[in-house]
Amino acid sequence: AAYDWLGYVDFAENPRLFNPPAGFIVSANNPVTQPDDFPYPLASVFDFGFRAARIEALLLATEQHTPASFAAIQNDNHHPAADFMLPALAALDYQDPALAELVAWLSTWDGQNDAASPQAALFNAFWAALMPLVFDELPFVAAGDALEVYQLSQLVQSRSLLWENAALNTSDPALLMTLALERARDAVVGTLGPDREGWRWADLHLAAFRHDPLGWMTWPDDAVTQRFNREIGVSGGATSPNATGYDAALGLEVSWLPSMRFIVDFGDLDGTLGVLSLGQSGDPASPHYADQMPLWASGQYIPLPSSPAAVQAAAQQTWLLQPGE
Repeated sequence: AAYDWLGYVDFAENPRLFNPPAGFIVSANNPVTQPDDFPYPLASVFDFGFRAARIEALLLATEQHTPASFAAIQNDNHHPAADFMLPALAALDYQDPALAELVAWLSTWDGQNDAASPQAALFNAFWAALMPLVFDELPFVAAGDALEVYQLSQLVQSRSLLWENAALNTSDPALLMTLALERARDAVVGTLGPDREGWRWADLHLAAFRHDPLGWMTWPDDAVTQRFNREIGVSGGATSPNATGYDAALGLEVSWLPSMRFIVDFGDLDGTLGVLSLGQSGDPASPHYADQMPLWASGQYIPLPSSPAAVQAAAQQTWLLQPGE
């Protein structure tokens, strides 16, 4: 109760846009107001804006959008760190020819954290390995999300002495990036094997759904846990529009995700699309407990009709709830 709101912000004072000249409004957990323009605190933690910028760029790239083009935006897997880290890695002078060849292979990557991408597997492992080397002075290991993308972009461009690593007694960006790349290569090989063409980002980037509370309990038979829990490899990343985030300090497994995707065309409400990360039922025995999970993971949708006639036509089962029974 000590942290309850005291009073209310008048609704008329809330941030707003009405018919903006751009023709659209973008919000992706980024600050939507300037500090001097809005006197009330909206939040203490924001995304640094890479997802919002990518969404805006994709909106502007197409003159006339459709539900399909919106689906492509929601499932875009671009990693903004690739834009500056790939050229930085390619510019280094490697003493190990195998490492130089690996960087040349990595440089063919399109920067998309697609589920089947082998380069995405290596790059994200490199990104996670780079965080503790660059931000070693922090009392915690950097998560490798939007804030670190911004900070590293500035360090790469300025070649600042802030690269300094006290434990290694160096401030040489080349040494730290090379070491991170070596550690990433060894980690991916150790997990996925030596054949890099067989690497898949989804094999490292797993989304685990644990039933609460039964999925967290220790059972004598693992089959009981498997009955409640589900797991699937996914695409995306913390700074992609397809925001399947991970904490680089803990690993590459998904730590937060979009539990639902939703696309509405107000000119055709019966054409509404949506998908859940699992399913509509909370009963593990139901066929709808996790039937949408593979669709969600692969960027697909199901129709969500709106009008009574369309709902009736699409109905597979009807539940009638009557008071007193």
